[in-house]
Amino acid sequence: MIDFSGYTAKSIERAMLSQVPDNIDTREGSIIQTAVGPVAWYLEGTYMLLKQMQDNAYADSAVGQFLDLIVLERGLRRKVATSAVRKGIFDAEVESGSRFKTINGADSVIFVTGKLLSSAEHSYIYAMTCQTSGTIGNHYTGNLLPVTAIPNLTLAVIGEIITAGTEEETDEALRKRYFETFQTT
Repeated sequence: MIDFSGYTAKSIERAMLSQVPDNIDTREGSIIQTAVGPVAWYLEGTYMLLKQMQDNAYADSAVGQFLDLIVLERGLRRKVATSAVRKGIFDAEVESGSRFKTINGADSVIFVTGKLLSSAEHSYIYAMTCQTSGTIGNHYTGNLLPVTAIPNLTLAVIGEIITAGTEEETDEALRKRYFETFQTT
């Protein structure tokens, strides 16, 4: 791999000024020094981009969407974040698609009711899906506030996890899965 670390604005400027004939003033503040300074700065940025492109060309150092493209060559895709599915307990029937908010301040999330899992006298248990993907839907347990008006509802509680929410697969986990595809037993 090419080492781009030496291509700083100062080193580029020095190299450019060293090419100027000795009879031309190259001291700081001179016309020639003032002219090459911005060019050196611009070239440093170009070398930074080249380094970034080089890093993103190899599975060992690629990140984000560039790693996604590399692993796709082996038929892999990054695991996406999933939403938590929890049990919601109510004392009245609730329509599918009704929305409820957790009561935990800034970490508050909205759950949407799905299918009825079980019912008994004044007790209805529904599958509820968190609208926010990731593990945030796994944490809160307790009372819910209805966002959707529900007649005769006096109790709404989020309960146990049916399916835990997961975060998007990290670059390191995806990279590990990618390199495992090359191992043979």
